[in-house]
Amino acid sequence: RGTTRFHKTVHFFLMRPVGGSVDDHDAEFDEARWVEEHEALALLSHATERSVLEEALAALAEATEAGV
Repeated sequence: RGTTRFHKTVHFFLMRPVGGSVDDHDAEFDEARWVEEHEALALLSHATERSVLEEALAALAEATEAGV
């Protein structure tokens, strides 16, 4: 990696699982698994990723309260 910086755009999506297996992930990822919210926050290495997850968790909590 060195000092080369890559600029990219990342899109995040909030979805509900409808089936399948986390074992069927593509080769870009070493591992895919379900974890509890607190573990997910601890695993994320970038503050922006943690922020996105925190916003998603808040949106899910609001939807749950609204009965959606």
